[in-house]
Order: sequence, then C-alpha cells, then structure tokens
Amino acid sequence: MATIYDVAKYAGVSPTTVSSVLNDDPRVKDSTRVRVREAVEALGYVRNPNARGLAKRETKTIGIIAAIGKQLMPYEDKNENGPFIHAVSNGIIDRLAQTEYSVVTDRYRYWEADGELPQIVKNARVDGVILIGGLFDQEIIKKIRNHGIPMVGVCVIDDSIDTVNPDLAQGTYMVTEELLKNGCQNVVLLNAPRCYATSYTRREGWQQALQNYPSDSRQHVEVMVEAVTGGGGYYAMKKLWEQGLRPDGVVTAGETVSLGAMRFLAEQGVKIPQDTSMTAVGNSDLSAYAIPPITTVDIHEEATGAAAAELLLKRIKDPDAPIEQRFIDVTFIPRDSVCKMES
Repeated sequence: MATIYDVAKYAGVSPTTVSSVLNDDPRVKDSTRVRVREAVEALGYVRNPNARGLAKRETKTIGIIAAIGKQLMPYEDKNENGPFIHAVSNGIIDRLAQTEYSVVTDRYRYWEADGELPQIVKNARVDGVILIGGLFDQEIIKKIRNHGIPMVGVCVIDDSIDTVNPDLAQGTYMVTEELLKNGCQNVVLLNAPRCYATSYTRREGWQQALQNYPSDSRQHVEVMVEAVTGGGGYYAMKKLWEQGLRPDGVVTAGETVSLGAMRFLAEQGVKIPQDTSMTAVGNSDLSAYAIPPITTVDIHEEATGAAAAELLLKRIKDPDAPIEQRFIDVTFIPRDSVCKMES
C-alpha cells in the first residue's frame, strides 16, 4: 500500500506538501497540485482518515522529542543526556519566544520504543518537531516523515532531513591533539555506544589527530561506554584497568563520562593530571567545578538549539526548500586536567 512518503517521492515534493494538497491548501502552486494529484492516482494512494485536516489545523506548537538512553547508577539523572538536552532545549525555547509558537516535549526511549512513534507525532499535536540526540535511526525518521510533519534533527546523522550538529569531529580532534602535544603516549577514547550516530563522528576526529601525530611507541584504544553517563565512564575505565591498560590521556564523549572515569581513577590512587590527563567533548559548570577543572570543548548547545528552531521555522514556511545540513563551530577550553607528561 502506497504511503504519503511514496506520493511525495513520486511527485518530487515533501510529505508536508502532499498533505497540503490533499487538504486543498490554497497556498500550494497549481503546477505542484497537479503533480501530487497525478502521483496519488498513479500509486493508488488512499488517505488515512485520521490524518485528514492535518495541514489545515495549525497548532502553533513545536514539539521537542528527546532521545533517552539508559542510566547505570541509581543516583544518575534518568535522562542519559540530561545536561545536553536541557541546554539545547533552552536554545530552542529562547528562539521560539520571539514567535507565536509554544513548545511541548516528549521522550523517545529507543530501547523500548519498538518502532512506535512518539505520542505528539501520532496525535498530530504539533506543526513541526525537533529531534534531539543520536539515537534516532532511519526507520523512525522515515515514519515521522510519512506523517507529513516538518522536522529538524540535532546530533542526528541523516541526509534526508534538515540537521544542525556541533562539529564533534573537530572538537574531538582538538582535545586529542592537546593530549598528544603534551606527550601522552596511550590515549583512550571513551566513546558513545555504537547506537549513537555521533559516535562515528567522534572517532573520525580522534583518528585524524592520531594520524597527524604518529609515533611507533604509542598504544591508543577506543572503548564504547555502555551509557553516556558517569556510570558509563566509571565502568569503562574499570574494564580497561582490569585488562591491565594504564592510559596517560583520556578523551570522553561527554563531561559526565569524564567525571565517572575520574572517580574510578581516584579510587586507584591515580592523580589527574600528573598520572593521567583528562578531557571531554562537551562543556558546562560540571567541568569548570570538577577537581581538577576539566579541559573541554564547548559545543555550544544553546546556539545549536536556536539554529535548529530557526531551521524548523523556515521548513514550516517553505516545505519544498532544499535540505540543509548546518554545523556549529566548537571552542577549545583549556583547564587544569591536562599537563605535560614526563618522558
């Protein structure tokens, strides 16, 4: 059975435009309307009666859908990417405060969703959605597209939708380079789990830095943490330790991962930065007030959120505009968790 997405592809328009044509939206060009009607007839498309009237009914509401991971410690934030999602959401809300739009939020628990759409999408309660987090796979993105709802992804790797991403490859390169310049010989990357699309981006930056600073005596290891949390960092470092590995430099997928790794190292009597230098891709007060303060890369989450809101407003206004992939520049922030290693 043909879907609205199939009709859109056949007609060379977006699912939102198909929905608008089916609801007799007068703003659609006559030539576009003809192409969509021809596609509907050619494919034998039958409308879902529950979707009727969707294009006509403006809610003046934007949905923020946050991808939620797992917690490993009972005292951890129930939202695996809590600080990141909170900061991105603040940027979205600040930008939308200048418009008529309000915001509703929903959570996407990837490990128990089983392909189910978030409620705010199924209930058509929003004019557009912003997906936050690297846990949205292509299947769920396609399902949202088929509902004809405009969307933008943050830390989502998918060239079929608009996206706004901090330059995580460059950020990971920056902190890895800092460790190598300071003489670290065994640099560990505590990366996000493979289910995160952004884990590949971080690896790219880490590997590029290692290639630019080659050494036969170095031993570098990548470990996928179980969760992007303090517990994830703690147990990943524990595993490395039990395998006999003693890194003198660590790059992590986030500052909470660094804090967990630092706690385990402290329990082993390891001094930071004298014995092991620590860095993180991501920055907030957590890093600034750690002991010692952690060298990080600021990925500018609020600016990312604001850019995502801007892009979604543009998509709602012009559903047929070309897909945009925006990258947000990052900023290196040196602190006291890295020092020159003795030869």
